[in-house]
Amino acid sequence: MNSPMLILALLSAPLDWLAVARRWKPLELVAKPAVMLFLVGYLWQATHFRAPMGWFALALVFSLAGDVFLMLPKENFLGGLVSFLLAHLAYIVGLNREPPPRNLAALLIVLMVTAAGFRIYHRLRAALLEKGRTRYVVPVGVYAAVIAVMLISALWTLARPEDAWPDAPSLLVSGGALLFFLSDTFLAWGRFIRPLPGGRALVHALYHLGQVAIIAGAVIRG
Repeated sequence: MNSPMLILALLSAPLDWLAVARRWKPLELVAKPAVMLFLVGYLWQATHFRAPMGWFALALVFSLAGDVFLMLPKENFLGGLVSFLLAHLAYIVGLNREPPPRNLAALLIVLMVTAAGFRIYHRLRAALLEKGRTRYVVPVGVYAAVIAVMLISALWTLARPEDAWPDAPSLLVSGGALLFFLSDTFLAWGRFIRPLPGGRALVHALYHLGQVAIIAGAVIRG
């Protein structure tokens, strides 16, 4: 865990949050992608991308692509959406090297995340239709379904036997996935419903903390 690359990622993230809060665009253009690059470096140092870590590396690379699409002078929202969707799919594969757990806790996780995801998407869909942004209804719906499955996959680690997912890594990946889910929810809410006070900085902070926690948990689990 005491990796120079991880330390650099943890130092770059607050620089990005500060840049977003103060609207220092040049610093944001450097600091935000730097976080993902340093996390990729950390994952390589710690695991050399041995299976299934390659999937987590892919998730970071797709996340980096999504960051770039959203930072272009003319933002490419759909390009960012597809990139992050692929990142979530990679995380889903990496988190499910074993079959899904079959117990009450796993079922409750599915029910709770599905209910929350449906309510959020229902509100977003209504706002999109109301504002005539119908071209986003299906892509946002697909993305909402995929990120819900990613969150379920992460939370399932809490319902798996401890010899498969010990407490520390399962708590890290579960908490990280929840932060990532909240980051995307607040981003969509601010974009399609109404802006949130300090919304962009909050979205970036939750996103970076979520990614760091997921990768740290995966590395600890090995």
